[in-house]
Amino acid sequence: MSKNPLVSICVITYNSSEFIIETLESVKKQTYQNIELIVSDDCSTDDTVVICQSWIKKNVDRFISVSLLTTPVNTGISINCNRAYKAASGEWIKGLAGDDCLHLYCIEYYMDFIKNHPEATIGYSKMDRYANTFSTGNFLDVVDNFPTALIQTDSTSIRQYCAIALGRSVPAPTVIISKLLWEEIGGFNEEMRMCEDWPMWLHVVLSGKCFFYLDSSTVKYRVYRDSVSGKFSVGYLFNKAFDVERFVYNNYIKGKAPFLIRILFLYKHNINFSLNKWGLNKKNSFCYGIYRILMFPYYILAYRYIR
Repeated sequence: MSKNPLVSICVITYNSSEFIIETLESVKKQTYQNIELIVSDDCSTDDTVVICQSWIKKNVDRFISVSLLTTPVNTGISINCNRAYKAASGEWIKGLAGDDCLHLYCIEYYMDFIKNHPEATIGYSKMDRYANTFSTGNFLDVVDNFPTALIQTDSTSIRQYCAIALGRSVPAPTVIISKLLWEEIGGFNEEMRMCEDWPMWLHVVLSGKCFFYLDSSTVKYRVYRDSVSGKFSVGYLFNKAFDVERFVYNNYIKGKAPFLIRILFLYKHNINFSLNKWGLNKKNSFCYGIYRILMFPYYILAYRYIR
């Protein structure tokens, strides 16, 4: 790795006009200087592109290079990410949604971490979650409850695969990946338009690579009903991305995972699907009680993988 490697920050946008300036400003203010900025817009119907063009014109000198990519049709998150990552010329790539923000020292912390862990090719960290805006009063929590398999430096890709297969994924907004690894993996799976991260992380660990954990918060993540993740989770007892789960099972679990992992995956999926179908995917004590009873066997058997 070079002394001060070029980092490509790929901002992925779609109808992000309400938040994109805040996102871009967080990139501009990074204490690490050797940064390339790439904004890839997925055919927004609002004025996201116009706002980005104006901001870039004023701030282009801050970056080693700047690119604004557009497309005449909406292609989905995975293809949009691949479009941006393919254009990246940096040794490392940091993805960022057009409604999230980087902490001031995000890239500097990562580059220092990577210098101390030269074997790392992909890393992740804690992140701070906020409701709607990044004001102090809207702070929700720090996402830091990761299984030991994803934290320990002596972990194996198989252990990490089992944890990720059971849904204990790494938070996508925090991930940084080497361009070489992204190319080796072949990019994000474009068959799943609206979920780029979970299939990709499984592909990474199935290839024998391991995630490295930076014990700091590097990103501010916005939770709101109109976001992609919000549509699956806001107001619900559990995530209801059932199409994504079926896709992941058929492509990354079936025929690849140990027998117990396959059984646990299907058990959880069918419990969640049935409760949602019966109108029991609600945040109240009655639904939560039923859910805990039905999921008790799952947590007992999965404990060694998700703890």
